[in-house]
Amino acid sequence: MKFSKKVVGALSSVVYIALNVVLALSAWAAVIFIDSIFLAIILIMVSKWRVLAVKRRYWLANIESNLVDFLVGLSFVLIMSQVGVDNWLNQIILLLLYIGWLVFIKPRSGQKAVFAQSLISLIVSIASLLSISHNLNLVFVILIAFTIGYSSLKHLLQDQDKNLYDVKYLAISWGFFTAVLVWIFANWNVAYKFAFYRLNFLGDFKIAEGSIIIGALGFAIFSLLTRFVKVDNTDEQKLTKIGVIKVDKKDVLAPVVFSLLLILIFLIFFTSPNLSL
Repeated sequence: MKFSKKVVGALSSVVYIALNVVLALSAWAAVIFIDSIFLAIILIMVSKWRVLAVKRRYWLANIESNLVDFLVGLSFVLIMSQVGVDNWLNQIILLLLYIGWLVFIKPRSGQKAVFAQSLISLIVSIASLLSISHNLNLVFVILIAFTIGYSSLKHLLQDQDKNLYDVKYLAISWGFFTAVLVWIFANWNVAYKFAFYRLNFLGDFKIAEGSIIIGALGFAIFSLLTRFVKVDNTDEQKLTKIGVIKVDKKDVLAPVVFSLLLILIFLIFFTSPNLSL
């Protein structure tokens, strides 16, 4: 019995969604019911079995392309473990957010979707890293921070025209910059509870100020890079003789101003910082 392409496509989508929901539920249950972060991490790693199901020469490329998703999954597990097992409402919200990432955000491949994936990975990963940085060796924290920065920018620019720039060098530069900032914030760690009046949205988990600042800077830099390197048939007339794209000043100022304002808003209006994570 042969099935039409539409039926096969629909069944594939259903299976894909079901497997991702099962992954999220399994990792969530490992943290909530078994109280095992290690098991949850193992489940996420096992879900990436296809990364190594190819010839060895493709392993590094596959690992790099899957780093963003792995870091987001790892971050959700770490945040779940800190929110508190008894805080059911927040735990369910985190579970739904992780399912949303796996089912709706991660599979998309448009420019806006890739931008969102890179920025979410950067913010969530840095927030979870700084929340446990006091329990880790500083060198290890810096290496993880470099990996987070490198993978976020590499993911953002993975499909861009490589004739205009070297994606790898840009990613390494952003990785080093992220690592330096994390080193600063790991030594001077200010954190905020995500609360509104009497509603505490993340339980015992505190959002590090460093993740807000790095996220805002990342938004500005990611926005500028996507504007400067975007080249398609409609933008060919913007190229100069040396291959540099002419960008409107509004395209440059808007993300920079927005990011600076966002940093100021968090610093001014989020009161009662906790200086001891």
